[in-house]
Amino acid sequence: PAGQSAGFELHGESIGLQGNRLTNEDGRLAGAHISLIQCVHNVLAHTETGLSDTLRMVTSNPAHALGLEKEVGTVRPGCRAALTCLTRDLDVTAVMVEGHLFDLTHTFPRPRSAK
Repeated sequence: PAGQSAGFELHGESIGLQGNRLTNEDGRLAGAHISLIQCVHNVLAHTETGLSDTLRMVTSNPAHALGLEKEVGTVRPGCRAALTCLTRDLDVTAVMVEGHLFDLTHTFPRPRSAK
C-alpha cells in the first residue's frame, strides 16, 4: 500500500483516505492512493509500453517536467541519488537514498491486474 497517513491538508482542503481513494470533505475525488511501483506494473500490464519507456515515465520525465533534470531523475555524477532495487519481476527489494541502503525485510508483491 502507498503511504500510511489517513489524511492531510492540501491548498487549505482536508483530504482523507477512503479505501484506495483520496477525497475532500465533500467526498469528491482528490487523487489516487497508489505506489509508484504499482503504477509501473499497471502501465506494463495495460499498455504496449516497454520497460525502459515506463521507467523513464517515473524518473527522468517528471524531473524534466519540474525543471529538475540537473538534480534528479537520472543516475550520474552531481545528481541526488535515490535508487530502487528491483527483482526481475519488478518487486522492490531495497532502496538507496543519498548513499544509504535500506534493505527491505520483505518485497512488495506485484499488484494483481484488474480484470
